[in-house]
Amino acid sequence: MNREGDVISCGAEYILDEAEDRGLVVKGSRRSLGYRRSVIIVPSGNPTRIASLSDLCPEGVTIGIAVDGCLKGIWDDVASKAGLTDQIRRNITEHADACGTLMSLIHQGKVDAVFGWNAFKNIWPDTCEAIELPRDLQVFRSTVAQVVSYTRDEALSKEFIDFLISPEGKRIYAEHGWLREPSSA
Repeated sequence: MNREGDVISCGAEYILDEAEDRGLVVKGSRRSLGYRRSVIIVPSGNPTRIASLSDLCPEGVTIGIAVDGCLKGIWDDVASKAGLTDQIRRNITEHADACGTLMSLIHQGKVDAVFGWNAFKNIWPDTCEAIELPRDLQVFRSTVAQVVSYTRDEALSKEFIDFLISPEGKRIYAEHGWLREPSSA
């Protein structure tokens, strides 16, 4: 394992829960930077004309999901809330390990849609579109930062996290689609 760096940031609390259990991060130094909400991500132009969750159910629609990272389990949470688990599951054709790999499925034209985050449309504005889900089907997850246990300067690392949660840091995150609170969706 590469033990370089001072702060880790990821898109789901449970990932840093596991890191904390392994002693890889400094307990008590974790802070939430903002929230993202689940959406359906489609390629630019939306060639399959997906407009809602039910549009993922017809035979022949291809879907990519994340099986690790911050999007792990999102498809199940959304589909279960809508009562569409069986219909959506049968159309899942690709598994990805994290956000970048998941989006490569869209960029390479391997799927019609993926379950992703609202911020993706700001990160990859030329290659994807976000199809909004009804509020009652949305899943929210916190993006967090925490000092790693092998940091060379814990005080400076905490200072950096303080900047990330400052009004200026939150403004930067908000410009890229993060929400200050789930209620601001």
